[in-house]
Amino acid sequence: MKYIDKILNPFQKHFTKPSFKWFAITCLGLATRSDTLGMTSTVRAFSLEDKHYNGLEYFHKRSVFDLDEISATWYEMALAEAPVIKVAGLPLIIGDHTKKSKEAKYMPGVKRHHQESDNSNVAEYMHGHAWGCAAILIGNEHKQFAMPLNLRIHDGLDCLADWEQDGNERHKETMGIQMISQIGDILEKTEAGAISPLDGAFLTRPILRKVNEINEKNPDKPLSIVTKPRIDGIAYTEPPARFAGQRGAPRKKGETIKLYSLFETRADEFKEKKIVIYGKKQLVKYFKIDLLWGKTLYQKLRFVFIILEDGTRSVLVTNNLDLDEESIIKSYAYRFKIECCFKEMKQCDTFLPN
Repeated sequence: MKYIDKILNPFQKHFTKPSFKWFAITCLGLATRSDTLGMTSTVRAFSLEDKHYNGLEYFHKRSVFDLDEISATWYEMALAEAPVIKVAGLPLIIGDHTKKSKEAKYMPGVKRHHQESDNSNVAEYMHGHAWGCAAILIGNEHKQFAMPLNLRIHDGLDCLADWEQDGNERHKETMGIQMISQIGDILEKTEAGAISPLDGAFLTRPILRKVNEINEKNPDKPLSIVTKPRIDGIAYTEPPARFAGQRGAPRKKGETIKLYSLFETRADEFKEKKIVIYGKKQLVKYFKIDLLWGKTLYQKLRFVFIILEDGTRSVLVTNNLDLDEESIIKSYAYRFKIECCFKEMKQCDTFLPN
C-alpha cells in the first residue's frame, strides 16, 4: 500500500479531494479488473454499490482537470521510479503505430485504414483506430519491457482541431509528426535527452525538421532518433571546397552515393565485435560514415552498415553524430520490444473494447 500511495500521491495536485478519490479508484480498477467492460469492470472489481456507477461516470465526463498536466506528472514519476534501461547514458523512448479493429464504424476516430503488414493472413483494409504509442524501455540485462507512457489516436480526429477552443492543429498533422511531438513532450522530463528507436517510415524530411525544432527548443536535452533508410536510399558526400574568388552559388552537396553499394566498395573498412543484440551475443561486422541526407535538406547524419552472423545486411542511421556504432546497434535492436507491447495489449484487450 505504501508503494501505491507513492505512485498516486503526486497526482493529488491536479484534482479536488472528491475527484482524486475517483481517480485512484479508476487507476486501481484498471489494474485489478478481471474483464474489459469499461466502468462496470471497476465497479465489480471493488464490489461497489450500484449507485457509485453514476459518480464514476460523472468523474469521467468532467473536464475540470488538465490531461496534459496529468500526463506530465506521469512521465516524471515513471522516469523516476521505473528501472529505466539506458544506452550511452540515455533512456530509450520507443515510438510506433498500431491499428486496432472496431466493430462500431461510427465511433469517433474510427476510419478505414490500409494495412501495411506483409502477413498474408491480414486483410488489406480494416475499420478501426490508428494508435500512436510512445513507450520507455524498462527492465534489466535479462528481460526488457516497453512500458507505454502515452497512447493517442493519431488519425481520424481532424475535426477536433476545429472544435477545440485553443485551435490545436495537432490532429491535422501527419501521424509521424504527431509521434515525434508525443516523444518531445516526454523528453522535457528527462535529464539529458533520450534515444528514440523508430522504424524506417520515420526517416523523412518533415520528421527530421520536427526533430531539429525540438532540439533547438531543448538544446540541453536533445532527441536522438535511430532508424533505417530505404533499401534504395541515397546520400551525399560533403560539397567540394570552394576556391577563393570562385564564381557561382556554393554547392550544397557533393557526390551521390547509393547506400547499399557501400557494403561492397567499403568492405575492407568493416570492423568486428561481439555485441549482445536480440537477447544473444553475436559477432557483428560494422562500418560507420557521416553523409548528407535529404534532397533540399542535406542534413549530416551518421550511417552504420551492419552484417550479422547469418549474413543479414542492414543500415542504421541517426541524427546524433556523437553516438558510437555499438550504441546505435543496441538502441535499434530494442525497437522490437514495442511490438511485444502491442501484442500483449491486443491479446489482453487492453485497448478500448468495441
